[in-house]
Amino acid sequence: MIDFIDAKCPGMKYLDISRGCGFSKSFLYNLRARRSDSHQMRVVIKFVYGLSGLLSEDVEDLFVEYILGSVLGEYPDVSFGSIRDWLVHYKGEETFKDLSDRIGLDQGRMTAWMYHGVMPSDTVLRWVLIALDGSSEEQCRSFFRVAIGR
Repeated sequence: MIDFIDAKCPGMKYLDISRGCGFSKSFLYNLRARRSDSHQMRVVIKFVYGLSGLLSEDVEDLFVEYILGSVLGEYPDVSFGSIRDWLVHYKGEETFKDLSDRIGLDQGRMTAWMYHGVMPSDTVLRWVLIALDGSSEEQCRSFFRVAIGR
């Protein structure tokens, strides 16, 4: 995440970024010090909303760029009311067990996403998008819309 922030905000002070995103400056410095590659989805969403305001860019495009690395302009033509509906649509005929085995996740995690309002981390979402068939950008945008409740 810190590499994404540095790339999107060259020359911008961490104090300004942290204020714009609603985090403390020490939180950003801790991100930099730990160099973690996995972040909770609520943190990612809060960051992309903050960066969207600072950079005057579309929040959904920033989310897609953060998760996938680029934006191609592929939009979903379906909307979903829950992460379960999203997974059911994009997994196709494959069972949840087969999908979780292929991704390398415990099936209990997927159950938590579907029934307990828990969201995957950014890294796990990347794994899921790789495992699903179809347009990763469309799936990523669709996930973002479900995650923020649109």
